[in-house]
Amino acid sequence: MSWRATTVRLTCWISGHSRYRFDQQLQANEGLTLEAIEQMQLDKLKGLLGHAYATVPYYRELFEQQKIRPQDIRSLKDYSALPILTKAIVRKYGIEAFRSTSFLPSQLVEVATSGSTGEPFRFLRQREYEEWRMAGWWRAWRWGGWTPGNKIAWLWREYWPQNRIKQLEKQLNWWLTGRQWFNVFDMSEATMDRWIDEFRQFKPSFVHAYPSAIMRFSSHLDARRVTLDGVKAVFTSGEMLLPNQRNLIKQTFQAEVHDMYGSSEVYPIAAECRQGALHLSTDLIVPELEKDPQGSGLKRIIATPLQAYGMPFLRYEVGDLASAITHECSCGLPFPVLEGLVGRATDIFPLPNGRVVHGQILIAYLNAVGGVERFQFRQRQMDLLNLDIIKGAGFSSQAIEAVQKQIQQDLNVRVAIAYVTDIPLTSQGKFRYAVSELGN
Repeated sequence: MSWRATTVRLTCWISGHSRYRFDQQLQANEGLTLEAIEQMQLDKLKGLLGHAYATVPYYRELFEQQKIRPQDIRSLKDYSALPILTKAIVRKYGIEAFRSTSFLPSQLVEVATSGSTGEPFRFLRQREYEEWRMAGWWRAWRWGGWTPGNKIAWLWREYWPQNRIKQLEKQLNWWLTGRQWFNVFDMSEATMDRWIDEFRQFKPSFVHAYPSAIMRFSSHLDARRVTLDGVKAVFTSGEMLLPNQRNLIKQTFQAEVHDMYGSSEVYPIAAECRQGALHLSTDLIVPELEKDPQGSGLKRIIATPLQAYGMPFLRYEVGDLASAITHECSCGLPFPVLEGLVGRATDIFPLPNGRVVHGQILIAYLNAVGGVERFQFRQRQMDLLNLDIIKGAGFSSQAIEAVQKQIQQDLNVRVAIAYVTDIPLTSQGKFRYAVSELGN
């Protein structure tokens, strides 16, 4: 065991973190059968249901309205009869209605996200759930070859605490445990030139990043003809990973790319194994797929985090779409596979002829076009798509005009192109390639 691995374990013990112990449990789960995982999942769900009914005002009222008791739910089929929880419902009733009375206010942390449309969404998380979340990160990284103590670079949004003492404590913790942070809110060429030197000095074996951020850094390295040796795998999460992004990242870093999927409220949901299949964390969540009422032909992802006791999320609509849950992987893991993940359900584009397409359809038109550093489709009216483009090296206006003509012909909408110097990130440091403002 390396000194950094020992340091990670010691740091967890000193700080009272449970993630190391939880990581051991998750590793043990990988040796179980599918049937054993399903029984574990059901047992955990029954415990969560009893807790929610006994201590959460919203769920007690909901169960009484439905004329059921937690003990009436004996299977996942029974469970699927409960109403789906949405962000709109949480906002309507307020987080106090979802707060478990078994926790003191000091034991819960209020978390705020930007939401897919920029509208803040607030919820509560107890410390133990955060530890399970981190253990889930560790497992996903392990599938790509990482072990505790391996150096890992983070291309991520800033989330250091405001208190200076807390900042120093966190920075020390990151240094001791082999992590270094690169703030994606500043990705100017000068900043990324500095990153090159910092990467070479830090020498990470792994990278964790938003897909759009590591794609931009990869493009910068490619333009500078710079190689950064020693990276064994790149982990992506927080946004949809596009095929052209995966290809460039893999080529630039000469490393495998492993995608991870989750949300702030429910994490981890799924992660790629070494064969590239996106395995659902069914020992940590109950995943479901429900028909998309918007007519996209895909299914809404519903998930229940089994460790979220401070503020339970029962049958929570994550806000993303996928096509199926299967068992199509020969890697040996006892976890089902999520197929056809296509990202935000809010990126659905209604068209004048009554057709509805997902933003991934639009993104695909640009995937094969070189010379585009970044782009964003935005729909403000049904018959018009605005396409903002940041030009990159090797840009071809003819190629873009051909795409414009093809989209107009295929979808029967106008496409207005604007060449810009910047496209803003969300408040969480993420990037959205396709945005419809028509009330998804």
